[in-house]
Parts: sequence; C-alpha cells; structure tokens
Amino acid sequence: MAGKRQKKSEHHRTLAETLNEARWAYERKHVDRMSYQAVADLAGEPAARGGLGRSMTIATVRARVAAYHDTLAVAVDDETRSEQRAAELASLDRQERHFAALTSRVDEAATAQRAFAMNTTVAVLVEQRPDLVVLRDERIVLRALEQLRVVGESRRRLLGTDAPTKVEADVVTRDGVLEDLNTALAAIGVAERVKAPKA
Repeated sequence: MAGKRQKKSEHHRTLAETLNEARWAYERKHVDRMSYQAVADLAGEPAARGGLGRSMTIATVRARVAAYHDTLAVAVDDETRSEQRAAELASLDRQERHFAALTSRVDEAATAQRAFAMNTTVAVLVEQRPDLVVLRDERIVLRALEQLRVVGESRRRLLGTDAPTKVEADVVTRDGVLEDLNTALAAIGVAERVKAPKA
C-alpha cells in the first residue's frame, strides 16, 4: 500500500515538475523572446542563473512551450473570451469610423487647413469659393470602400452572422391540378374545359 502511495506521489511531483518546466520554457520563449536553442542551453544552468538545473533538448523545449500554450488556451474562461470579443468589436468600430470618413469626396482635413490659411472657415470656403475645396483622390475612396467591406466581413465572422441559414419548408403536393385549372378558366369566362387524359 505504501508503495502505491509513493508511486502516486512521484507521479504528481513529475506532473508538477513538467508543468513548471512548461511555464518556464514558455516564459523564456514568449516573454524573454529567446530562441528555442537559447532556451535549451539555459535550461541546464542552475536556478540562480535563471535556468532549471536540468538540461532539455530543443524538441523538449518546443513540446513544453506548446503544452503550456494549450494549457493557457484551455484556461481562458467565457468572461475573458467575452472581453476579447468586445475589444475586437471596438477595434472594428474604430476601423469602420476611420474608413467611413475616407469615403467622403471632400477631404475635410485638407479643406480645413486651406480655410485656416485663408483666415476663414470651412463653411465660408464651401459657400463662397467651392473651387478651393480639396477633393479626395478617387483611389483613396475606392480603397476605403474595400476596407469597409473587409471590416464588415470580419464583424460578421466575429458575431457568427455569416453562417449559412438553414431554411425548412414544407412542400405540399396536390392532386387535382386540372380541377383547379378548370375553376380558374371558368372564373375568367372561358367555355372550353380541359379534359383529363384517360389512363
């Protein structure tokens, strides 16, 4: 019985050590921006020098980094995912406002600068000297429209509204099409009736 408890304790310790190695390797790779080779070299150094005190191969470092990344991904809860989605939507909103402003034919910023240089306002410039209003390059407008389309697609993917919609329809088939046709013909005053073909 004592032997089983000892093996179980060793197994838990091994898992804990593995998780510690994975966290350490992940932080060296993604926080300290070290290469896999540099992380493997550092692993053999004592803890006082920032190592683990155990050597690791590059393949082991890669495996530990990937394992810890997967652990982090599983640990992300619904609230965090909701916050991430809200942040992505806010970013899409900013992009949409930016590109929407570029779809106007009038370059408002450049026109405002010109009005300021002439010691007047944009409204006065537009009203009295429309020939001095700065127009935006048509290529910029077209690119902005394309980017708005891309932002819209990103928003639909994020919200899941781009999924195909399943439509269920009941199709009712009826015998007696000829009777309906004859009724319709009689209603419009056609004397000739359509004869049903003989079987």
